[in-house]
Amino acid sequence: MRPRKLKIKTSRPYTAPCRLLVPLRESRTAALEISGFSLVELIVILAILGLLMIVAMPTWSYMVTNSKISRAQADIRTLEKEITAYLIEKGTLPPNLHAIGRGDLLDPWKRPYQYVNFSLGGTPYQDDMTNDLNTDFDIYSTGQDGNSAQSLSDPSCQDDIVRAGDGGYVGLGQNF
Repeated sequence: MRPRKLKIKTSRPYTAPCRLLVPLRESRTAALEISGFSLVELIVILAILGLLMIVAMPTWSYMVTNSKISRAQADIRTLEKEITAYLIEKGTLPPNLHAIGRGDLLDPWKRPYQYVNFSLGGTPYQDDMTNDLNTDFDIYSTGQDGNSAQSLSDPSCQDDIVRAGDGGYVGLGQNF
């Protein structure tokens, strides 16, 4: 059995209604009045965005600083492992970071890491009580300010990322 075709009979063809909602003469001024934002609305939006930026900037700065410190700590741990591998292989500490292929490694503040080999006469980094931080070698970053001294009691060392306790601690000098 075949399906039947339905035929709809209409008296006239369908045409879409064509009406102007706004009279033609007023259409330009009406379009200008209803489009866009007013100056007051834009100023309010900019003020809100400004306040959000003021609140967010300290948090953003804190997060960026912490990520740089974490990266420096990880780099120092990696250097420590590579220096230890060199010591096991060659029986002596490397004279500098170039000997392990890391002479061009920069800290997150774009400065080279500091490596001190005590067996070559290097001066050890010291804590607040003038005790040496390490007995084998020192690796540290001069931190955000780029300044450092031989003792953690110096204010310029508070932001340094140091290796201490023969590798038992890697972190900010102010926290050791």
